[in-house]
Amino acid sequence: MKYQFPGLMKQIPFFLAITTIVSLLGCSDYEVDPGFAATNPSGSPSIGDYFQLEFNGRILTDQSQWYLASNNQSYIKGFNKLNYPYAYTIMFAPVLRSISFHIYCYAELYNITDSVPISKTLVQSNSRGWMEIRSSDILDNLPERIIILAIRLRSENDGMLVATASTSYLYIFGSK
Repeated sequence: MKYQFPGLMKQIPFFLAITTIVSLLGCSDYEVDPGFAATNPSGSPSIGDYFQLEFNGRILTDQSQWYLASNNQSYIKGFNKLNYPYAYTIMFAPVLRSISFHIYCYAELYNITDSVPISKTLVQSNSRGWMEIRSSDILDNLPERIIILAIRLRSENDGMLVATASTSYLYIFGSK
């Protein structure tokens, strides 16, 4: 007996697209440094001489133009580097993923208050697994006043999906 599946061949591309999207949205294998178990007085996870601020909310795009999420839950509101007088280094660290190792995912820290990117924060990854990528030190590139920070994202090519994990970071290193 021969089984036939009418229309199955038409549904395979749709199934593959849905499977890929679910994979990008699904549980990650990314692990956070276990040393972040302690907390500082502000409640941000910390260890030793650094702590992290979190961008919460996954960002997805398949566009080659910069995409800025309108979900303000993924913003860091009221950031002011002057609130960290002992800081000697600040690093932007998004957790990125691409649909293909042939396609790069680009992320950049964005100052929403002034509508400008923060220089020296452009990072890229073509990893198919969640990968934390850290920028160089950006302490001197941040303004000395209260601002709103966000992540903007783009794909190397239109139609190719890239994403940030549900949590990305701003690391602040300092000492007394």
